Amino acid sequence: MTITASLIIPTHNRSASLKMMLGSLQLQSYPLQSFEVIVVADGCKDNTVEMVNNYQPGFHLIVCELPGLGAASARNQGASKARGQILIFADDDMELSKDFIKEHVALHTNEKTVVVGYSPFKLESRAGIQRLTLREWWEEKFQEMRKKDHRFKYDNLTSGNFSVSSKLFNQLKGFNTSLLCREDYELGYRLVKAGSEFRFAYAAKAFHCDEVTNLHRSLQRKKSEGIADIQIKQLHPDFINKEAIYYLGQRSISKAVLVKGIQYFPIIMDRIAGFAERMMNFFERWRLLSSWSTTNYRLHQYWYLRGLLQGAGSYKQLYQYVMHNDLSLNEQQKLTIDVEKGLKKAEEEIDRLTPMAIDIYYGNKLIGKLDYEPGEEPIKGYHLRKILKDRFSPELAAVLFPSEIFKKKN
Repeated sequence: MTITASLIIPTHNRSASLKMMLGSLQLQSYPLQSFEVIVVADGCKDNTVEMVNNYQPGFHLIVCELPGLGAASARNQGASKARGQILIFADDDMELSKDFIKEHVALHTNEKTVVVGYSPFKLESRAGIQRLTLREWWEEKFQEMRKKDHRFKYDNLTSGNFSVSSKLFNQLKGFNTSLLCREDYELGYRLVKAGSEFRFAYAAKAFHCDEVTNLHRSLQRKKSEGIADIQIKQLHPDFINKEAIYYLGQRSISKAVLVKGIQYFPIIMDRIAGFAERMMNFFERWRLLSSWSTTNYRLHQYWYLRGLLQGAGSYKQLYQYVMHNDLSLNEQQKLTIDVEKGLKKAEEEIDRLTPMAIDIYYGNKLIGKLDYEPGEEPIKGYHLRKILKDRFSPELAAVLFPSEIFKKKN
């Protein structure tokens, strides 16, 4: 039987978790003879390779080794060994639903399709505030993607549960192995630019059983993300990083203190951050949730700025990278629509002309401008109503109900 899908699993010293995952693959509703599993043991010092070699599954299983080159290299190595037309990537700490592979394969209607699966965060019975906060953020990300009018972005790609055609993956040369982290976001950015069609598969469920992420690892990861975002900007000059813009654009004393402190007294600032991190345990123990939340936000802000500055080299260069973006478009790439003439007509016009930026009017009154955002899929007609609701509700209400607005002001 022809192998249609290749499941690629990078792993590092997690033999027990990997064995459980292989067991769940035996229960897949998709024919076992129609998919293969490629385990890439990256710098493993435990019995991972021996366990996989001795495992006797009902599907084709191979293992290859790398000397600790990182997850991006491991995934690329697995893809190079794959025979399937569809590549499915999953982390080694996942509990896969029985329809996991079936649902991924079902949504691939052409070689441009990219499928993002649902990866709910599985918590231990007595999870702390940090783990609960992380799960809430993670769940919001997926719930947004479930909406039919969701407009996909580069950062919707999660390397722990997604699939792509082998042809498209190879055309883009896979993951960028030079990045410190966020290699999935960078690949997502290139996939969007290549005209990929993103889809969300809620039924392709894989519980994320991460038991190692704690506050300290989360903060150090935030620093790595700052460095990686500068690397991505260097690779893609048109990349707009809204997270960095948000932090750098704040006109607050606290932000100014953080930036100056990182620039001139990094060692002292790191020690202060370390003390604040230890205080988080005190806040949690005594259920001081407001203090915990404020400190958590400031610490993540600090380490992200720390990474940005380290990656850029100086604040001047950082500001240049983040805040200066030249995204000039020609007139053919812009569209002016008049929603007074009907939303359906406006939606049809958007689908027909596929603009990169839109000026939205109601009659002769400007409602708002929808600017071009690299890394976000092209605007489609079915996005319009959500855009109007989320971004321009007050402006539209002021035009439709001017007398009511006047009454409220007086």
